[in-house]
Amino acid sequence: MNLERIREGSYSGRDTHLWKSFGRILKHIGYEASWEVVDPFARNCPLAHRWSNDLNPTTSAKFNLDAQDFLEGVPSNVADLVIFDPPFSGTTG
Repeated sequence: MNLERIREGSYSGRDTHLWKSFGRILKHIGYEASWEVVDPFARNCPLAHRWSNDLNPTTSAKFNLDAQDFLEGVPSNVADLVIFDPPFSGTTG
């Protein structure tokens, strides 16, 4: 498995899937719409169809669990891509 960290510029906004750099990451890894995506902090991200989670019940996520509880319920070997972008404060150093 090839894992890379792509970091560039500054980010803002709560919806990671809308960042220009996120689109570049998807292109870099060869993302395909048929992939099974798991997103434990999904908010309104449309990429994780079956496996989207967010604590906030007003988001479009299918599940509203603590991220650890959600991930423990995802079957092994189901994901082609896991989007792991936990919430953070922009003021945190």
